[in-house]
Amino acid sequence: MGRYDDIDLSARIALLGLGGARDEEPPSGAEGAPEAPPVDLGAYEGLAEYAAPCPVPTRPVKGREDELDQMACAMERPEVSNVVLLGRAGTGKSTIVYEASRRDPSHLWLEVDVARMCQGLSNPDAMGARLKGLFDDAARLAADGGRPVVLFIDEFHQLVSLSYGAVEALKPILARSNAVGVHVVAATTYEEWVEYVSPNQALVERLERVSVKEMDHGSVVAVVDGFLTRHLDGSVPVEPGFSEAVVAATDDYMPANAQPRKAIQVADACVGTHRRTGCAVDKALVALVMERLCGARIETAIDAVGIHRYLDSRVFSQEAATEAVASRLEISAAGFCDPGRPKASFLFCGSTGVGKTELAKALASSLFGSDGAMVRFDMSEYADESLADRFRQALCQEVWSRPFSVVLLDEIEKASGAAVRLLLQVLDDARLSDRNGRETSFSSTYVVVTTNAAADVFDDVGRYDSGGAGRLLQKLEPLIHDRLASFEGGRVFTPEFLGRIDCVVPFQPLSEETSMRVVEREVASVCEKAWRLHGVRVDVDPRLLDYFRSDLLNAAGGVRDSKAGGARRVKGLVGSRVAVPVAAFINANPKSLRCRVSVEGELLDEQDVLEKAKTHAVNIESTARVVVTDGSWR
Repeated sequence: MGRYDDIDLSARIALLGLGGARDEEPPSGAEGAPEAPPVDLGAYEGLAEYAAPCPVPTRPVKGREDELDQMACAMERPEVSNVVLLGRAGTGKSTIVYEASRRDPSHLWLEVDVARMCQGLSNPDAMGARLKGLFDDAARLAADGGRPVVLFIDEFHQLVSLSYGAVEALKPILARSNAVGVHVVAATTYEEWVEYVSPNQALVERLERVSVKEMDHGSVVAVVDGFLTRHLDGSVPVEPGFSEAVVAATDDYMPANAQPRKAIQVADACVGTHRRTGCAVDKALVALVMERLCGARIETAIDAVGIHRYLDSRVFSQEAATEAVASRLEISAAGFCDPGRPKASFLFCGSTGVGKTELAKALASSLFGSDGAMVRFDMSEYADESLADRFRQALCQEVWSRPFSVVLLDEIEKASGAAVRLLLQVLDDARLSDRNGRETSFSSTYVVVTTNAAADVFDDVGRYDSGGAGRLLQKLEPLIHDRLASFEGGRVFTPEFLGRIDCVVPFQPLSEETSMRVVEREVASVCEKAWRLHGVRVDVDPRLLDYFRSDLLNAAGGVRDSKAGGARRVKGLVGSRVAVPVAAFINANPKSLRCRVSVEGELLDEQDVLEKAKTHAVNIESTARVVVTDGSWR
């Protein structure tokens, strides 16, 4: 009979020192047994080269009793007495093993350095011989020392993926380990287990799987409390609820990472900031550290009303669009967002140059403090089905590096079906994995999809509705959905796609008034740059605005036509008619401190030919032109 065969299971666990009530502090060693002396590995060449005693935790680990108990039971199995810990990176797999070594001095716990074992191999299959040597040394040490040896192999998949020889060497090692007093405790992630280990059924059958889930909220708070106790001077006051704030912030804003590692990382950064600056250890410190580490502005409440005003100041005469966006942001402001989806998703519909991209930039600035918090993808670059993987990789990389951002997917109708299906996954559960299996979370992003489809919907309701933005939105919503559903036979805007969009946002074609506001803004920008960069004051002829209105915007085929390019076309005209001649003057006259922009010749309005052109369908070309000269108006 074995030494445990005559006692029940609970007694076996107690003898191993791995059990105990969950609310009690675990014992420091095996009951009734003295602390084991340090072991000299010098006589065991393989162990001395590639292994070392497991580090002992500085304080008891709580909240992992289930995993520890299952490990204890597995190591008492008469045949398969090896274990593999499976869990996300950061869940504390290594810490569980270290805690087991602290509680159980009846075994000698050694950690294998896998990276060192992989170095200097003449060929990958040589790993088999290296593993056999390591295991033989462990068996000899167990016999010499009179106690079993536990070999902890973290990143176990690295050995398996290295070579066929390594896999074949592991099978007999694991099969006879219990007979020679050696146990193997492996650890890896679920994804790496499935990819590298699970295809080899014989290897899988030699390991009992222990699932390491993320700790519950209370256990993680206790871990952070313990961390602060160890690393802060006892005289440093800690605001009540500080640990709770750390755990809540990391759960909300670092969803791609696992507990308790992410909470410990933030607590560690808080301690470092406190030591460096002397700041209080309070919730404001948590907010500061979270913004530095991942760009999260956790103390900034969303002001939907203020954002509405800001959006109107950035995008001219698109009250229906800004009203739709601001209304949806009320959900975020109230905290009603679904944590398993992006914060919000919008479909911006309208012709080119009406302010869709500008509104996305303004949204990024209002939510995250900068236009640069917008990640833009031109979906025409992913029109081919074969480029879907490139889109996946680029999307994951950008959002992983900037998780708090507005993600702009421009002209979705030009993307391939495969790229659109990837987007559906993002909209559905706010997650996407790259080609290496690394998962990226989109739960802190605002997704904006743009399209030129349904731009003609305003022809059915009138471009400028007198009933206000709310009434206009009510009229437009069913019309836009019908247009989108029928666009290109429903290939792009499927019911599955539209059903995942939180808000469809319509953009009106530019009016004359809006176009003139763009002209004024762009001309003012030219004058400001001339003064700021060159110290040159630019005076502008009042007739310049009349020139744009009559000769450019209202002329036949002008930019008032929504298909002519909208605001982009207006900006281009200001660039060619004003910015270019002003720049040429400054370059040619480096000593001049002042110039004037004037209009020479008669405007079309002044010639009284515009109506004649409209009546007789004759295109009348403007004879007026912009000139820049030295001096100022008198």
